[in-house]
Amino acid sequence: MCAQLVSSDLNPLASVPQGLDGQYVPENLLKKKQPLNELLGALEKFVRAEYFRSLLYSPQVVVNRAYFINSPAIFKDFIKGSDHRDTFLRFLENKWIIPWLFKERDFKDKPAFSVNQVGWEATQDLLGEADIPYSRFSWDEKENIEKANRLSRVFTGYVMRLPLVSDRLADSLGISDENERKSFSRKMTEVVKYSCDVFDDKKRKFITRDELYLKFICVDGTQAVDGYYDFNKEFCRELKLLFDLKYNVNLPDGLGIQTLTGKDLPDRAALHEIDLVLATGDFKGVELDLATLFGKILINKMNTATWINSINHLTLEDIDKARTTPEFGDFMKASADLKHLAEEATKTKAATPIDFERYFYVFNEYQRAIANNAAQRFRVEIQPAIEIIINIGGVILTLLPESKVVKLLGTIAGLKEKVAALTAKVIATGRRGLDLHNASISRDILKISLLDPKGQASQLLEMIKKSGYKLEEYKDAKAEEKGTLEKPRDYYELEDYQ
Repeated sequence: MCAQLVSSDLNPLASVPQGLDGQYVPENLLKKKQPLNELLGALEKFVRAEYFRSLLYSPQVVVNRAYFINSPAIFKDFIKGSDHRDTFLRFLENKWIIPWLFKERDFKDKPAFSVNQVGWEATQDLLGEADIPYSRFSWDEKENIEKANRLSRVFTGYVMRLPLVSDRLADSLGISDENERKSFSRKMTEVVKYSCDVFDDKKRKFITRDELYLKFICVDGTQAVDGYYDFNKEFCRELKLLFDLKYNVNLPDGLGIQTLTGKDLPDRAALHEIDLVLATGDFKGVELDLATLFGKILINKMNTATWINSINHLTLEDIDKARTTPEFGDFMKASADLKHLAEEATKTKAATPIDFERYFYVFNEYQRAIANNAAQRFRVEIQPAIEIIINIGGVILTLLPESKVVKLLGTIAGLKEKVAALTAKVIATGRRGLDLHNASISRDILKISLLDPKGQASQLLEMIKKSGYKLEEYKDAKAEEKGTLEKPRDYYELEDYQ
């Protein structure tokens, strides 16, 4: 009998990759302003890399049933005749890949949405050949519907409050011109008005991503799934990035696991969710000693190391070998420690310093192990790199530990609030010349509302400078004037979550 899992059965470090979303288009392809069907060939390489990246850096990967059926980047591994089919079956058996179901109980029920016939037949062939570990919110039908319905309420609640943080959103989406910012603010209000019109017309109180796409992103008269984006519509690009990001963090949030945001897209901080909470009520902040928590930031520069030259050159068998190495276990433990130390600091107020050097070291050792299990011709010399990014009320400190540089964006003196949003993340990657390697991972460390943000930011910066870091300020007059800028690097209707 196939395993029936719920969220409490999942590893807290399990992830849902944004790169498998049917609307996933990295920024460099989005700039081409081509229909989705014209990008499919180039896009599959990026989707495949995101799929493999999640398998490399997560103990479990939760995959929407729709993506098994409609994504060639996935089903190519388990169609009959594939050299990788046995390995894929083993990933299912080991609960390394877990299908998520909306209301179905297995793969047998044919969905209402259009299907790729090859993918559909391939999923049917899996039945009986593997103990498939299906996951739902609940296996009690009533409870499952109630929990699934919450996805729509969360998404709608976020969309309906967008005007409250339009300035912050504009910052994160790279909108700096004053007139454009005013237009963007008006667009946020228009989104809310349209949502209210949908409520009136359809006698309900939620909005779907598809409806927002049809109004603000797609060519009129086309369907969202077709991917005909109308870049003549005002802020088409920015709204797509925003709607997609919130849509893709929604499910993993509901499951209590991680979001692996798409490479070359804005990360979760761009949503400004905590700022929204602070803007809509008297929200209590957390007392936290940032200077102690981030006290171990002196990381010696690592020598070049042998890595795989691209995730795209790996096979499922290479990933299988990598995941069974001691280095994978060490990396998972170091990742869990990052999360644990940050969570404990918010509970006890007695911060234990996060050992970033240990995390960076085991990440690099794991990269070596991946390369050692791959073909010799794909191995290259890479310079490992790490960044720690701390955002306090829109003032951003970017730490580059190997070069002992801290970049400051915004002015600490401008932090007037008693409570402000704090997000922190660590990015581990590698460089080959000026190019960033696609074997990179960004881990969220903190997402809280912080008491005394000005005092904490000042103490943190002083500690960083005393540790030998050189301060560099971004030369951006508008950023300093606004006090904040983080430019991107980077019950639902059944159709939406199938």
